[in-house]
Amino acid sequence: MTRNIPRVNLMLATMPKYFRDFNGFLCDDGCRGGRNVRVCSLSAPEGFKPLPPSEGNTFLGTVADLWARLEGNTAVLGFRVEDRHANPLGTCHGGMLLTFADNYLPTVVRLQEGMEDGLTPTVSITADFLAPARQGQWIEGRGRLLQRTGNLLFVDGLVSADGAPVLRVSAIFRRGKPGDRARRLAELQKLLGGPAAP
Repeated sequence: MTRNIPRVNLMLATMPKYFRDFNGFLCDDGCRGGRNVRVCSLSAPEGFKPLPPSEGNTFLGTVADLWARLEGNTAVLGFRVEDRHANPLGTCHGGMLLTFADNYLPTVVRLQEGMEDGLTPTVSITADFLAPARQGQWIEGRGRLLQRTGNLLFVDGLVSADGAPVLRVSAIFRRGKPGDRARRLAELQKLLGGPAAP
């Protein structure tokens, strides 16, 4: 008979270096899932604030806890790689990184002054995986608006893990009706201390 050993216990037995590498990012109080030990999503670098759930975006709320801060005139979003994000190799699943990029890129654009594009459905997204992101690492996404036409937003971005590039992404989003996300935008601007542009 095969005994089911919790994955985290196997990690404890076979990967003690894990605790040296990521000391301070582990939680032993059963947070967010009732496991005895796991990477804790509640830790973030200085200046990052947790983003409240977005009304109607129930999918994203089930897969990640996002954080944000302003760097100069630009918003930066991030999350901590937890065990729930891992693939069988113990690194962040590519689908999670793409989900993150699909969310943070239009958010960064929306937080720029004068951008009232409402809901922004994804038209296309292209990505190059540059390196793995491992459990416990801090993921950040930065983006820039390349072109804004009457109907579309052209955006590119870079996702990093503890400062090292892991994903390059380019995307096109359809511009929505101005004001569709006005309440959400005001909420984010208040959280971050105002619009991302002076």
